[in-house]
Parts: sequence; structure tokens; C-alpha cells
Amino acid sequence: MIKIGITIGSKYLNELWNCGIHINVLNLYFLLSKIDIFNVQLLSVFDLSESDTSNKHEIFNDINVKFLNDYGKDYDIIIFMGGLPTTEVITEFHNMRKIKLIYYKCGNDFINICEKILWDEKVSENSDDLFTYFDEVWYVPQQEEQNRAYYEMMFKNSIVLKVPFIWSSTFLDYDIKNLKENDKLKLYDTTKEKKVISVLEPNISTTKNCLVPILITEKTYMKKSCKDCIEDLQITNAHKYLTNGHFKTFIKHFDLHKDSKLSVEHRYKLSFILNNYADIIVSHQQFNPLNYLYLDCVYLGFPILHNGSLCKDIGYYYEGYDINDASLKLEDILLNHDKRHSEYLESNKKALYKYNYNENNDLVLCYKNLILDIYNYKNVNKKWCQNTNLLN
Repeated sequence: MIKIGITIGSKYLNELWNCGIHINVLNLYFLLSKIDIFNVQLLSVFDLSESDTSNKHEIFNDINVKFLNDYGKDYDIIIFMGGLPTTEVITEFHNMRKIKLIYYKCGNDFINICEKILWDEKVSENSDDLFTYFDEVWYVPQQEEQNRAYYEMMFKNSIVLKVPFIWSSTFLDYDIKNLKENDKLKLYDTTKEKKVISVLEPNISTTKNCLVPILITEKTYMKKSCKDCIEDLQITNAHKYLTNGHFKTFIKHFDLHKDSKLSVEHRYKLSFILNNYADIIVSHQQFNPLNYLYLDCVYLGFPILHNGSLCKDIGYYYEGYDINDASLKLEDILLNHDKRHSEYLESNKKALYKYNYNENNDLVLCYKNLILDIYNYKNVNKKWCQNTNLLN
């Protein structure tokens, strides 16, 4: 039995959606827990109090979370995914030699460090040195373009490997269950003539923000065929920009704004927005071409327009910054999607399969072999296949 610890960095266990990495951590935990030769445990980088662990989301009811600093030495493998302890703690684990240390990266690290170096005015003068302690560094496929060379240069003593993207509907199903029980569940409405278009980007980086989706929707709204089809453009995660002069200049000349059909909102979780407000989601990214957002939206049955090049078979796809093509696609969604909604559901169900570890046993086996091959250095030669989301 191989004992595997996966770090989680939340100070509270009562909310899944306040940070995307929590979903990543739990997906990996549940996937590895399916493998009978693994004993998998969540290890908190924070020493959680009794109140922290008693007030928790129901998904944690059967998960015993331990404190990394106290119990980390008991594990054969530690996967640092949801948070890092101090450099001293990692150094101690590294110097023991008997524990394999994996750094599983899911974020836009190189873009983040660029933006911090260029724009962070309150940066600490101290530097971190965490690049010499890990046996392997794993990263999700959507981070290839921006991060691979960066990781290979920084983690010179580690095997750097692109690993399969994993997803399941487990977390959304909790919300669906609660909505059903309270008789509040609303499915996508194919009879609704005027649609609310929502933009759900986090708006905290250049990688995923609302500006291109606003341009796409405005260009579509200007078309005579679409003007009466759009009820509202709803920009979430953006309320703080209402006092931003650059943002106000950006939107004030748009017809959507002049016609009072552009609203700027606070942050809400996906299931709440889709269940209560949104009909169509318009998305844009750079250097992040595979997102939970796309998968979650199509699972819940909603049309999403996006430029995620690694998952062109999910939802509706447009290329890069091609706003003209994106507008044509949005026009098609507004005018024709409802006629083919059942076909949309079926095609996306098939597209989700390769990421869904609850259905795809090959994906589970792939991760089993990833873990086992840490010990014989076979992971160095593995290559990710986009068509199958597996390693060759």
C-alpha cells in the first residue's frame, strides 16, 4: 500500500468555489482513491482548528484532513497541489530522501510572475527558493505554452511532465441535488426568446478577463437579426471596475451600455448564475485553452462560446481573438441553438468522457501508472495525447 498525501491550502472547508485549486485537489484525491493499492489523504498546509473542520462542506464529511507539518513524514509520496508549507518544511521532507515529492501545477505561473514583477507595488524584498526539492513537476496541458520552458529552467533537478486533465461532475451534482430538493432547479430554457448572455471570467489577470467577450457581444448586438434576441449582457466578477475610468471609457460608447443592457455584477458561483440568470456564456482566455468552466457549462446543458483550443469539441469554439468569427458563432447560437439543443447535449456528453475519471477507467489507470513510475524514472519519456487525454 502506497501512502499518498495531497496538500490543500484552504483555511476553511465550507466553500469549494472560492478558489479553483480546491476543485483540482479534490478531483485528484477522488481519482487516486479509486486505486486500491493507494492510501490517499488530504494534508492541510494550515493547522486547522476544531471549528474550521466542523464547519465544512458536506463533501468533506468522509475525508479526514490532517496537518502536513505533523503527519507529512508518514507518507511515501506528497503531492504539493493545493498549497505549500514553508521552505524549511519542504527542505526537511527532501532531506529525508525516503519521501517522493511531486509539485502539481495548475496555474498560470509564468504570467503571474510576470505581472507581479511588472505591476505589484507592495512586493516583499525577500525571495522564495523552492525549485530544488521536487522529484517531479506535473502540470496540466493548458499550461504548456507559457509554463513548460519556465518550469524546465527553474526546476532543473526535476522531471517536468504534462499530465492528463481531470474533471468530474461530483461538485456540481451537490448543487443540483440541493436545488432539486428545494424545488429551485431550472434547466436551460429552449423556449426563451430573449437571452441573457453572461461573462464569468475572474477578471484578475490578463489571461482570463471580460473585455473580449464584451466586444463579441456588442458586435453581435449591433446586428439587426440579433438585437431583439439579447435581453442583457451580464459581467460577473467585475463590480469593482465600475469606478475604474479605463473600464468606463471602454464600455460607455457601446450600444449595449446606451440601451441599458449591460450590467456589472459581483462574484457568484457558477451553479447560481446558470440556475437563476444566464442563458448563454461567452468566454475568452489567453494561454489557458482548457478550463473547468467550459466543461461545467456543457454538463449543465448551457451553450458556451469560447476560444479554448485544446477542447474545440466542447460547446462552441472560435479562434484566438477572432471577434468577427466569434460574433457569427454567437449569432448562430442566438438564432439556431434551441433547435438543436438535444444534439448539443449528446455531443458534449461524449466530449466530456475523456476528462471524467468517474467514467473513464483508462484515465484512472494512467494516473496509477504515473504514481508507480515515479520510482523507476519512466515518467520522463511520457507524452500527453490531446485526442485521448492520456499519456503515451
